[in-house]
Amino acid sequence: MAELRRQLQETLADTGEIDRLQAEYEAYRETVPEDQLKTFDYKHRAFWRRWYFWVAVVIVVVLSVAIGGTGNETSTNSSSSNMASTPQKEEFDDKDYVGKTFQEAYDKLKVENKLGKIYIDNDMDGRVDRTEQVLDDTKAGMDYRVTAASANYDSSMLKIESVDLNVDTKTHIDSVAKQEANEQAGRDSFNAIYQACNSYGEQQFPYGYDPHWVTGTIQEPIRQDDGSFYTKLRADVSNAFGAKREATVECFTQGDKDSQTVTGFNVY
Repeated sequence: MAELRRQLQETLADTGEIDRLQAEYEAYRETVPEDQLKTFDYKHRAFWRRWYFWVAVVIVVVLSVAIGGTGNETSTNSSSSNMASTPQKEEFDDKDYVGKTFQEAYDKLKVENKLGKIYIDNDMDGRVDRTEQVLDDTKAGMDYRVTAASANYDSSMLKIESVDLNVDTKTHIDSVAKQEANEQAGRDSFNAIYQACNSYGEQQFPYGYDPHWVTGTIQEPIRQDDGSFYTKLRADVSNAFGAKREATVECFTQGDKDSQTVTGFNVY
């Protein structure tokens, strides 16, 4: 109470209001007869000196604190309740399956009771469930690897009901990876192969050698199993008499992306 009174008086003092009111009060008080001063002073007390003013202030402050605290608590409890009651979607990570053997993934899903359908990559019949076939092949010693996995959620879209797997044999996966690596090596060495094959063709056909690298390439440069490179394309060749004909050229080279040497050159 005393603190609130002090703060209010300080506020009024800052504005000079108290000084003005006090001066007016004293000037008017001098005109009041002496026998009426006691009654005058009682009736003209400043509002902040009246007991009911401070009772009202205390009530307002107490109510404000109580309402504010209850509101915050209610808001906090409501937020916590909403977070706790909001269903969370079951997370799925295909890395839990991709790259593993079929048997590992199959056993995991069987234990979790979430085994879906099994598809074989590049199946001639499309997306057909091949679970029984893959199980039989695996028992016979074929090594299948998981290449993709996808989750099937229930009607609420929150809980995973099953997981479908795509599989392929390790032999085929390795073969595809090797093919892609060899094709990439050919692309990386294209400029060196282009220069080496053109230079050799011009030496073999000094009267005219015009390779069709853009429109007549049959086989893009590709690295072979022995590390050499093979290219096949069409070219126009001319003889000493000016006769021109279209021919097929096979160019074999050895080297890297910076330099290639022709090791074989067939024209027919």
